[in-house]
Amino acid sequence: MDFRVNPIDIVLAMVLAISLYTDISRGKIYNKITFPSVCIGLLLNIRLSGWDGAKTSLAGIALGAAVFVVIAVLRLMGGGDAKLLLAVGALKGFSFLLQTMLFTALAGGVLAILFLIYRRLAWRTLSDMASRVFGRLVLQAPVGLTPTASAGKLRYSLAIAIGALAAFIRIRAGGAAI
Repeated sequence: MDFRVNPIDIVLAMVLAISLYTDISRGKIYNKITFPSVCIGLLLNIRLSGWDGAKTSLAGIALGAAVFVVIAVLRLMGGGDAKLLLAVGALKGFSFLLQTMLFTALAGGVLAILFLIYRRLAWRTLSDMASRVFGRLVLQAPVGLTPTASAGKLRYSLAIAIGALAAFIRIRAGGAAI
């Protein structure tokens, strides 16, 4: 097993740790962390792997930018979360970002359920969903999509950090690229 430390992995770990801290403590993922990380990712990849590194980083940036646009248009998560994914793509490339997003979605789902249980809103949320489905499918009534109760805000940087860690472990263990 190769235990050499890759500088890109160190930068990624630092970016995720700082973003997780600021998101939990202040509710923000700062541009002054994410944007320089994109530049550092591109430059480090070029320095370490030449044009292949540039292609890796640019492909990650392209996927991250596409994700950012979709997230911004559909308002699926905060802009800081989307920019953090962009930084992950710039640092580690397309395949790593794709795996990170898959694991992030899984981690986000589990964290959302745990968050609802912690806030004691799981039963209310499930019954609200069931009544909306029943109203739409059985009664064929129009159903509003606005939430009925707010549980607060789930800090999605935690799901992103877990997703990146899972992708890192999967790749290190010899998992095939997506």
